[in-house]
Parts: sequence; C-alpha cells; structure tokens
Amino acid sequence: MRTAVIGYSGAGKSTLAKRLGERYSCPVLHFDRIGWTEGWVQRDKEEGKALTARFLDENDAWILERLL
Repeated sequence: MRTAVIGYSGAGKSTLAKRLGERYSCPVLHFDRIGWTEGWVQRDKEEGKALTARFLDENDAWILERLL
C-alpha cells in the first residue's frame, strides 16, 4: 500500500494518516517532521530530500502526510 494524505491545515491529515498506518501496519511519514526540526526551525532542503529518499528506499509500503 502506498498512500498520500494531502490537505489543508487542521483538516485531520495527521490523524487519518496515523490511523491508516495502524490499520494497515504501514509506516507513516509526516512531512512536517521532514521540513522542520525541533522548535520549528526549517531543515536544509537537501537534508529533507535525503531523509525522504531514505524513508522511501527502506519501506515498500507507506503512508505520506503532507500539507496542501
């Protein structure tokens, strides 16, 4: 299963992605965790791309959650 949950802020994307991940035993990648570090400091784009690529390489099935 490969699913992307995309929507507006406050629409319930994170909750839906988490529940889908639990239901189907799939890892969930929240792009807020990729784009930002602790304290909401923006992460370097190349580092974010590398983290995303590693997640996709390591997992055959996944759920992605991203702000529209």
